Amino acid sequence: MDVELWVRIDPESGDLSAEAELTGFEGFFLHRDLDVTSSSPGVQIEVSADVSVHLDRAHGYRITGGDKVRLSYSGSLPSEMADGTNVLTSDVAELSIYSAWYPVPLDLGSFTWRLHLDLPSGWTFVSNGAPGEGGSLVHDGTAAVGDIALAGARRFVASRLADGVELVTCGSVGDAAGVLGPHIVESLSLLKSWYGEPDGLSHGRVVVTERGGYAYSRMPTVFASAEMAERLTARTVHTLGHELAHFWWNIAPVHGYDDWLNEALAEYSALRLTEELCGADASDKIVRGYQLEAEMSREDPPVCRTEPDDEKSYATNKYNRGSLFFRALSEQLEPNALDALLTRFHDEHAVVGDATTDSLLRHLGAVDQEVAREAAQVLESRSWDGRWPSGAVLTTIP
Repeated sequence: MDVELWVRIDPESGDLSAEAELTGFEGFFLHRDLDVTSSSPGVQIEVSADVSVHLDRAHGYRITGGDKVRLSYSGSLPSEMADGTNVLTSDVAELSIYSAWYPVPLDLGSFTWRLHLDLPSGWTFVSNGAPGEGGSLVHDGTAAVGDIALAGARRFVASRLADGVELVTCGSVGDAAGVLGPHIVESLSLLKSWYGEPDGLSHGRVVVTERGGYAYSRMPTVFASAEMAERLTARTVHTLGHELAHFWWNIAPVHGYDDWLNEALAEYSALRLTEELCGADASDKIVRGYQLEAEMSREDPPVCRTEPDDEKSYATNKYNRGSLFFRALSEQLEPNALDALLTRFHDEHAVVGDATTDSLLRHLGAVDQEVAREAAQVLESRSWDGRWPSGAVLTTIP
């Protein structure tokens, strides 16, 4: 799938107008405050019953009559969207898939895109795209998550951290450089010591915008909120650590079962960072939360059979049980063996983004066939509670 966009944004009023050329789309989501006003001759674009649990205030649209579609849309977006994750005010702007400000594929999968922006003077923007011809931004569609994410402000500061990672602040974000900068460097150093050097880290970026809400990653960019820069808490270490870990764990398709690998490995890595930087008490508190969620979700599907749009089981299986799985797995192998295995697993799939549960079990079987057999049993078990099938006593459960 391919998208080319010509977009004019006025952050102060919230007005947005755009032309879009879509290739290979069966349909899309778009914020319901944006009206589709035209399309290619002979092509029909109709509001559909498609909805997404991941998108706030979005309409679904179905396309019939053509593979390449030209359309226009316009409207005025609210100042805050998607529980505060996206904003569009006179001082700061942040737009991504969560606000459905561009035509989002119905399967939420990855796509190639080119973006041409028309912005007010005095504003500076960054995105998860790379510079293209004529001042455009482009993305080749190899990421696990398909998204066009933007952040900008009148008050915009960029500084270079260790290893080439850039820290960008948009708007009034306190002392983000002083609070988060050293922490980002230390976290990335630990992750590299565990899993090796990922491609793209040298041009990675962490963007902190003047908003609340959570952090999210769109490689090679992590988007964080100003409230995370107020002071360095265990919650911030864990939350930001999960997104930083996606520099490594962005290796499986997001629109299928195997997305659990991206989230479970990022969450497991965040748990390790919390233990390393905040102590065992902080990480054990998180694990107890995982356990409680698992015990309260007895009817969830197996971890490796969780649908991408399964809102009920998404966090419990992919984050909580997934992290417990890798923590338990580390105790079944020789010291450092899991890190070595995960380094090889990352290297095999990082470029193409085609990691699967079967490929993980193949790597595991090369290390220990019996552990691989038990791991497969865990991943196919409904309502797994964190205990290993062999009955081994685990420190995974505090």
